[in-house]
Amino acid sequence: MRFRLLSAALLTAATCVAAPLSAYAAPPRPAPEHLQTVGPNTACVRGDAHPYIADTAPRLQTFLPEDPNGPARASAQFRVVDVATGKRVFTGQSDLKLVGSWVETPGRQPQLENGKTYAWQARIFDGTEYSPWSRKCELTVDTDRPDAPGVTITPEGPYQVGQTVTLAFSPTSSTDVTAYGYGDRDTADVRIPSTPATAQYTFRDVGPTTITVWSYDRAGNPSSPPAKLNVDVAPTTPGTGLSAPTADQMATIDPTSSCATGDARPYLPGTNPRLRVLVPRVQDGPSVSVQFQMSELGTGEQVLDGQSPTKGTGSWFEPETTPALENGKTYEWHARVFDGTNYTAWSDSCELTVDTERPNAPGLTISPEAPYRVGQEVTLHFTNGGSTDLTSYSYGFFGAPTGTTPAGTPDVKLTLAEAGWLRLSAWSRDRAGLISDETATELTVTQQ
Repeated sequence: MRFRLLSAALLTAATCVAAPLSAYAAPPRPAPEHLQTVGPNTACVRGDAHPYIADTAPRLQTFLPEDPNGPARASAQFRVVDVATGKRVFTGQSDLKLVGSWVETPGRQPQLENGKTYAWQARIFDGTEYSPWSRKCELTVDTDRPDAPGVTITPEGPYQVGQTVTLAFSPTSSTDVTAYGYGDRDTADVRIPSTPATAQYTFRDVGPTTITVWSYDRAGNPSSPPAKLNVDVAPTTPGTGLSAPTADQMATIDPTSSCATGDARPYLPGTNPRLRVLVPRVQDGPSVSVQFQMSELGTGEQVLDGQSPTKGTGSWFEPETTPALENGKTYEWHARVFDGTNYTAWSDSCELTVDTERPNAPGLTISPEAPYRVGQEVTLHFTNGGSTDLTSYSYGFFGAPTGTTPAGTPDVKLTLAEAGWLRLSAWSRDRAGLISDETATELTVTQQ
């Protein structure tokens, strides 16, 4: 908050001089949660937990907090220091921008070196004064790719389409592997942590199949080249290679969901989901279509009996019409493949519930009550606002969510990192992924 102190000394009648003394409070130093890099994205951390990045020119950013008594625009200065030598390797100033937004140095980013650790800081300039420098954020540049992993399949072959096997990954010579990825094309469809390093994989296609696997290090670098496993997958039905769709070959999009039943079934925020079935590729197989049926779970009333267009295998199929569903109702659907002569068996059923009603805004209380000071830890307590299907709460300052907590853990510890007027907001999210209106409260935080 800006203020002006005026003082005047009344002198003798011959010498009457007004001598104003002006002092401006500097802008507040940037809080840790208001410091980040993008490309790649990292938060402000220091010490053993600091991030490793796979880029030598990260974009440094800081947030310009709003101050009702401050200027409408501000800028920020950034500096980067080599931790080992203490040498400054970069200084840059952002453009002026409206407060309440993120800023970075325009067009000129630090050029860092692989293998080195750096500390960076930011400070805000309001056109008159600079804030104190923020605390130091650290990062290490690591552009070296890890070696490809070892991988085994259990059980051993032969394999059939639709069969699920276990992939077990292991590092080779790389010591900083944190994750593995795998897929049946040239992209990692699934990424898993390095512990435990196992995953379930279902063969979708008939014929020669290549499983491609990658290692990822702590900077997110993928191994190059990846490792490849080549196996031959036999059909389950001699002659055609077609079989009933399995659960992992059935899904919806717009909105997206997977196939599940019972308590695990998805809740969708839309009334016209697009049903999809993947028909595994059959080498030299026929063109096929897929029949879809959907019924209301409670009454059995059929709401869809549709056929997809006919095309080659190895593709996703959708019915030519989409169902028109009702909010609050639960439906089941299944599908089968038609090769022009015969149908496969029906798949097992998938279920979904339609929920288009947004949850109520959450209740939000803060303890202890005001007054508040910089560095003080407070507890945010959320209540459901009357909604019974919440999965999480999110919260943040100035209308931007920065934190999330499960609905079953409604208490969050928060340290007040900066002084001034703060607007704290909270939102609810329900099981269909819908977000409530905002609940907001205002805090005034003073320096210690």
